[in-house]
Amino acid sequence: MVNKNPLLRQNLQVGLVQKLALTPALLQKIELLKLSHLELSDFVKNELMQNPVLEEDPSARAGEGSTTEISLEEAAGKSEAAQDRSFEDIDFQAFFGDYLDSGQRGLGYEDYERPEFETFAVKPTSLYEHLMWQLGLETASPAVDLAAQEIVGNLNPEGYLEMGLDEVLVTLRERIAREGIGLAIEPADVKDALRLVQRLDPSGVGARDLRECLMLQLQHWELTNTPEYRILRDHAPLLEQGDLETIAELEECTIEDVRVVLARIRHLNPKPGLQYESDATIYIQPDVYIYKMGQDYVISLNEDGLPKLHLSSFYRRILKSGQMMKEEKKFLREKFRNAVELIRNLDHRKRTIYRVCEIIVQEQRDFLDQGLAHLKPMLLKDVADRLNLHTSTVSRAVTNKWVHCPQGIIELRNFFTLGFKRDGGEDISVYILKKKISDLIEKEEKHKPLSDSDITKKLNHEGIEIKRRTVAKYREEMDIPNSRERRVKT
Repeated sequence: MVNKNPLLRQNLQVGLVQKLALTPALLQKIELLKLSHLELSDFVKNELMQNPVLEEDPSARAGEGSTTEISLEEAAGKSEAAQDRSFEDIDFQAFFGDYLDSGQRGLGYEDYERPEFETFAVKPTSLYEHLMWQLGLETASPAVDLAAQEIVGNLNPEGYLEMGLDEVLVTLRERIAREGIGLAIEPADVKDALRLVQRLDPSGVGARDLRECLMLQLQHWELTNTPEYRILRDHAPLLEQGDLETIAELEECTIEDVRVVLARIRHLNPKPGLQYESDATIYIQPDVYIYKMGQDYVISLNEDGLPKLHLSSFYRRILKSGQMMKEEKKFLREKFRNAVELIRNLDHRKRTIYRVCEIIVQEQRDFLDQGLAHLKPMLLKDVADRLNLHTSTVSRAVTNKWVHCPQGIIELRNFFTLGFKRDGGEDISVYILKKKISDLIEKEEKHKPLSDSDITKKLNHEGIEIKRRTVAKYREEMDIPNSRERRVKT
C-alpha cells in the first residue's frame, strides 16, 4: 500500500540537508534581536525565574568580568556546534562549560572606562515611523514610493490594510490632484507598492486578512515548503471553522498531525503592528559603546545589569543519576533544552549586533571622527548582503538600539540613510540634505519664502541631484510648512 500522506511520508535518503523549521527557538531568536537593552534585561530575569536549570552567577555579571569580543568567539563556537544535537548528544561540559555553575574558568578581561550618565527617556518608535524609515531606504520608482507611503498611512494599529487597492488608487489620485504632484499612478504601481510594504519589518504587516498575515510571516522566513504554509494556503476556511477532521482527510494524515501543525501556526504573530503601539515613555541605555583607542575604534556591547547565565550542575547530576520518575525526567530535559536554546539565541543576538556595528565603524569612520556633516549614505540591504543576513534581521538589530560614540548617543538606525549624488561623484546622506533644506529655509526672506522649486534649484546649483518632489517630501518630514504658509505679510 502506497503512503500518500504529504505530512508523513516514508522514504530513504542519504545526504546533508539544512532548512528552517517553525519552532519556538526560531521565534525566540527573532524576539530577542528586536529587544532593547532594558527589555532584554527584563526578559532574561523572567527566564531565570521560570526555568530552574538556569542560574545566575552574582559574582560575575556579564559586562563586569568579560568582554564581548572574547565571550562571543568562545560562546558562538560552542553554541553553533550544539545546534543540531539531540539532548542525549549534548556534551554539556564540552559545549557549555562556560555556562555550567559559577565555578567556570575566567575569561580574559579588559576594563574600559565608561561614561557616567543617567538613563534617557524617549518616545517609542511608532509603526508608521518604523515603516516610513524603511521605505526611505528603498529605491523604488517615484510612483511606487508614493503609493507605498499611502498604504503605510492607511494601516490600522495591528498592521493590516483594511481598504482595497482600488480605494488606495482613488485616494492617491485625489491627493495628487489636490497637491499638484506631477506623477501618474497606475494600478500596477499600487500592487507593486503593496508587495514592497509586505516585505518590510515586522513581517506580516500590510496584510489584508489574518491568513495573508500568517502566510507573509512564513514567506519571510522561507518556510513556504512546510505543512503550515500549505494548510494556510489551501484550507484556511476549514481552519477557521475548526474542522480538523476534514483537513486531515484532504491532507491524508491524522487529526493529531493537523493539531501539531496548528500549534506551530499559533506561534506566529496575528497582530504584528501592536508591538509598536505604545504611548508610554520608554527609558534607554546604550546597547553599544564605541570608543576611540589611539587610531582605532573599539566596539563593546553593554551587558551591565544582564545576568550571566549558567546551566545548573546540580540538576544535571540529578538527571544523570537515573533516580527520577519518567515525568520528572521529561520536565528537566525540556528545561535544559530551553536553557540551551536561550543561551544560543542570546549569543546570536550579540554576534549580530556586533557584526552590524563593525560595518558601521568601517563605513562611518569620517562621521565618528568629524561629525554629522560626514555621515555617509548606507542601506540596510547592503549591510545585510555583506553579512549574509536578511534585510529585516539587520532592521531588527538596529531598531531601538542606541550607541554611545564620540558624537554622542545615537540610535543605530540613524546610521542608515539613502544618498544623493554630487557632481564630484560622492554621495550625500539624507540627514545632511535635510539640514541643507532647513538652513535654506531658515535664511530665506520671510516676506518672500523659497518655494520647493527654488530650493531644488539652489541644491542643483550646489551639484546635488535632487527633484522638487523629493525636496517637498523631506520638508514635510521635518514638519516645515510650504512657502505659502511660511510667508509673512508686511
